[in-house]
Amino acid sequence: DVITAHSLTLEAIKTGGLSHLADPELDRQVRIATKRKIGAAGGFGWQAPEGDTVALLDAITLAHWAALTTKRHPGRKAVLL
Repeated sequence: DVITAHSLTLEAIKTGGLSHLADPELDRQVRIATKRKIGAAGGFGWQAPEGDTVALLDAITLAHWAALTTKRHPGRKAVLL
């Protein structure tokens, strides 16, 4: 799932399918992030330069994946037990 999340986010960034409110720090993290290898089948995650972070980009990556793959039905009425 993590590999899929990163691939989907990278594609959305490249095609302009993912946008956000103005956040200079997130923009900076997208610019500095490189790929780090996960597994042997071409999977990747984000890597920050030594002494830096891509925590916001990681959070966006997982939130984007969750939004695309959730089975939640927003119009459904909640039932409390």
